[in-house]
Amino acid sequence: MVKRAGFLLVGLMCGLQLVFGQQTQAPEWKHGLEFRVRKAGEPDFKKDTRRFGCEIFQDRNTNQWIAISETGWLGALRATAAAGKGGQPPKWLHGLELKCRKAGEADFTKDTQRWGIEVFRDDATNHLVYVCETGALGLVPAAGATASPDPPKPPQWLYGLEVKCRKGGETDFTKDTKRWGIEVFRDENNGNLVYLTEAGAIAVIPGAGISAPSPIKGPRWLHGLDFRVRKADERDFTKETRNVGAEIFKDENTNQLFYITEVGAIAVVPAGGAAGGDTKPPKWLHGLELKCRKAGEADFTKDTKRWGIEVFQDPNTGLLVYISETGSLAVPAK
Repeated sequence: MVKRAGFLLVGLMCGLQLVFGQQTQAPEWKHGLEFRVRKAGEPDFKKDTRRFGCEIFQDRNTNQWIAISETGWLGALRATAAAGKGGQPPKWLHGLELKCRKAGEADFTKDTQRWGIEVFRDDATNHLVYVCETGALGLVPAAGATASPDPPKPPQWLYGLEVKCRKGGETDFTKDTKRWGIEVFRDENNGNLVYLTEAGAIAVIPGAGISAPSPIKGPRWLHGLDFRVRKADERDFTKETRNVGAEIFKDENTNQLFYITEVGAIAVVPAGGAAGGDTKPPKWLHGLELKCRKAGEADFTKDTKRWGIEVFQDPNTGLLVYISETGSLAVPAK
């Protein structure tokens, strides 16, 4: 039987969003960041190199820290992140250029899509922030990384994966179900692993001791979930509310879980004791609304872009799932 589960509301009463019977606390803004990100093939930073704004918030309902970029991509920070002083620009460490094959693309060729990624250190949270030219984010504890070799070392490709992800409401896998190509690299400058999807989404995890597997093992599908996500200013869940499909896999090569959504967004966390079985629907906990300024936008204003975010618990893994109205997601590690 195909395991696809919808979601449960845990507290809509009198129009208020509730968390375990208490009114939701608004997210606490910590600080903003701005990143310059070169496109693949762009050797140097120039005056017209794309800039991305990013904001860091604390969800006071769960004590998790969440990052959001101006294009609506999410990233998760360790809940134990020390609150340093914001206001300092991130420190650029090095850039990467990664290729990702589309699903069904057997080999890397001259036409394989390339993505530019920059790596920064945010001293306020003691995290490294990987930013793709799409605006997608990957965050990982800095673990003492303060500089990169000069010149930086090129990334090492480890292996590729291919997975299917159903759209929200799509009950079964079919021949028409969307497939996604994923590549896994090691950043030789610090040992981190970078998961990159053909959509230009990234997730980053510590990779100490992990090398190219032989033979490469295919991902093990665990379960699928549907998440309903309201837009900013969408007060209630209605029949028009977006339904985002996600699949959860175990990467047998690294013993990590990864969540991938129907738009190709990805989040990677340690697998722990997660296993397949009867799928339980995700439990909705609360909603958030996060603002993110564009690069160069000094202050928050009434015109600053806002994003609707829903927070769920996946009872099958015990993990929190933050998912944006864009279909991006972040899954904090335990």
